[in-house]
Amino acid sequence: MKFLIDFFPILLFFVAYKMADIYTATGVLMAATVLQMLLIYKLDGKLQTTHKVTLVLILGFGAMTLALHDE
Repeated sequence: MKFLIDFFPILLFFVAYKMADIYTATGVLMAATVLQMLLIYKLDGKLQTTHKVTLVLILGFGAMTLALHDE
């Protein structure tokens, strides 16, 4: 179960990239990562440091990709 939760955002990213473009896929990745972290927090009651770092990096670089419109 935890394996599926961990790879859920990446899987959605590649599906969105195949169906649309990199910018749509980036938005999907950002939203799926937030949902993933909420689910992990609900199940475990806390987030590990790696989860927090991953969330910050994905949201930070994803926001820059979408704002600057640069792949």
